[in-house]
Amino acid sequence: MLFKRVDYLASYYLIGGEPLLNRELPSIISAVHEKFGSRIGYIQIITNGSIVPSKELISVMGKCKVKVRISDYT
Repeated sequence: MLFKRVDYLASYYLIGGEPLLNRELPSIISAVHEKFGSRIGYIQIITNGSIVPSKELISVMGKCKVKVRISDYT
């Protein structure tokens, strides 16, 4: 729906709670990248850094133009 009104996003943020706790995150990232990758500069995940990403997630992030930002939410 968003891309009916917008041609390109410099970044697409996945935030809310602690994203790395979501076991579906690799699938979500892959789906967003597959469907909209040509219209998104990069996908950004904001985390508090308390969770070590799985090997699967690291692999997906490397393939799908993902940046990780660690924030202390202050």
